[in-house]
Amino acid sequence: MTVLAFLRAPGEAARADFRRWIVSDFGSRLADPATGLTRAVVTVCAASPDGPEGLDLPASMRLNGSNTQPWPGYDAALTLEGPDEAVAACWAGEMAARTDLRHVYRVSERVMVDKGRITPGRPSNGMTYMRGIHFHGDLPRSAWERSWTLHAPLAIKVHVGVSRYTQWYVEEILTEGSPGIGGVAELHFPTTKDMVEGFFDSARGRDEIAQDTRHFIAGGPPRLFAEQHVFV
Repeated sequence: MTVLAFLRAPGEAARADFRRWIVSDFGSRLADPATGLTRAVVTVCAASPDGPEGLDLPASMRLNGSNTQPWPGYDAALTLEGPDEAVAACWAGEMAARTDLRHVYRVSERVMVDKGRITPGRPSNGMTYMRGIHFHGDLPRSAWERSWTLHAPLAIKVHVGVSRYTQWYVEEILTEGSPGIGGVAELHFPTTKDMVEGFFDSARGRDEIAQDTRHFIAGGPPRLFAEQHVFV
């Protein structure tokens, strides 16, 4: 199965240590062929939920504890693929002991664009944006899937700095207490500069994105602006 897991460590002091551990220790263990994993990516928080310095989000898009949950946001995300038992083992044991939130979803993947400017590594180049999406509750899945698919060309046009844009569709919620999101948007920019200067092509483009998404997106957990490490 393919899984996205969003993780948070308890307390500010533990969070800094956790972000180091999940790459240097845990991530390295994921690379062992004995795990049976066919994909293992660790995406680690590298900026606040409002993005890196210089990213000018409008006030309506800024996040805090009053307009999004959970708060504080996530420290890392795992993208995992492999046999069910091998994948499930990754958020149990020591990972469970080091985190106070483990929001885990079985997902399917649709890559909407890939311009080939991302070089997988430890870390990969650039910066990744991830956010879970709550779709409007009165929309059946078929309606919000269609709306999100039709949104992709506008997103690709406006987010001019993006190199790869993936829509992850939640097929099953695997952990109790996880937000009931329907999907996860993942945008990967080749450099932080590309994100800061090319997140929107213009003020008009920013407004077009906001107007289009309000028809089918109700909100979501905090964004993760992060550095991505590909282990498998």
